Amino acid sequence: MTRRLGAGVAGLLVLLALAGCSPEYDWRELDAAGGRVRAAFPAKVIDDTRRVTLAGHEIPFTLEAARRGNTVFAVGHIVLPPGDGTPPDPKAQREVVKALLASWYTNVGVPVPDPLPPLGETVDISSSARGVAMRFVGKAVVHQGAIVEWMVTGPAGEFPEEPTKTFMASPRLLGAAATPAQ
Repeated sequence: MTRRLGAGVAGLLVLLALAGCSPEYDWRELDAAGGRVRAAFPAKVIDDTRRVTLAGHEIPFTLEAARRGNTVFAVGHIVLPPGDGTPPDPKAQREVVKALLASWYTNVGVPVPDPLPPLGETVDISSSARGVAMRFVGKAVVHQGAIVEWMVTGPAGEFPEEPTKTFMASPRLLGAAATPAQ
């Protein structure tokens, strides 16, 4: 009977703790980037594919993203050129990787550093260049013939530190190991 009472009290404490928690972040693990990565997203994920031009190559860019308030948590990927099964063009691939990394800076309105940070390094960019203080945290790797990136972006004053750390630490590459291409 004491064991049942202890279990009942423990269950009640868990329910009370959960009732006091905000369901603001509803974490769920999903495969992303065409099955190349598994990541924990803080809300329902939507995906979108658009054609972008990077280093003169028009390439499909797929983004899987979850929004919490004004902050976006996303995993994106671009299949490196040529992407049609023919042998890779290392020079073209390096140019696309550099163009993608440079886009992180131009998208928030700050000068692109020279040299660019290496693949696999977490980048933290803050800007108020467009009248709103924004923050971008991102990381990219080349994995299974694609650039895979994960990022969090939103207004600097509302930027959620702990959820950002959780999201940025969550992606696990699936399949063969990531390769440098910079």
